[in-house]
Amino acid sequence: MATTAIVSLVEYLHQEKYKHCEYLDGVIRDKFPIINGVPLVSNLHGALVVLIIGWFGRHKQEWRVKCGVEVTTFISPTRCRLPDISVIPFGPMDEYQVKPPLIAIEVLSPSNTRRDMLKKWEDYDQMGIQHVWVIDPETRTGLLREGGEWAPTMQFDVPGSPIYLDVAQLFAQYDEENQPLDN
Repeated sequence: MATTAIVSLVEYLHQEKYKHCEYLDGVIRDKFPIINGVPLVSNLHGALVVLIIGWFGRHKQEWRVKCGVEVTTFISPTRCRLPDISVIPFGPMDEYQVKPPLIAIEVLSPSNTRRDMLKKWEDYDQMGIQHVWVIDPETRTGLLREGGEWAPTMQFDVPGSPIYLDVAQLFAQYDEENQPLDN
């Protein structure tokens, strides 16, 4: 939920209370619902983020990439987003993401609306992020933006590279890790 007060970019970047928030034209927007000052993130959302990071971690030497979680990403001088996962090539990093990451990955939460995702897509597009991958836990599919519309997919890839993410394998691993324990 956005606050009504206008905040400076400097204040946004240096206030701990804004660490899980996006900065949209001076307005602070919580990325997740907040309960008693704590972001409410589902176990499913968190588990999928960890599994995706593990996926890229297993391939990091081969693909020469690394991941960041909720890295402040400068879309413009007045807009900062926090992709769930940013995939960037090996090399030096700035304190904040000022160059487009190779891939921005979003895992949908119940609090995400289609309108929110369209706005994020527009921002990511404005920054020049060429690969925006969305994971929908409800349908257990990925979503790609093609011709202005969202299209379901079971595999993401970066054309011209070996980089990919198999959505079915991601959910199979999630299911395997969440089987009931035998007593």
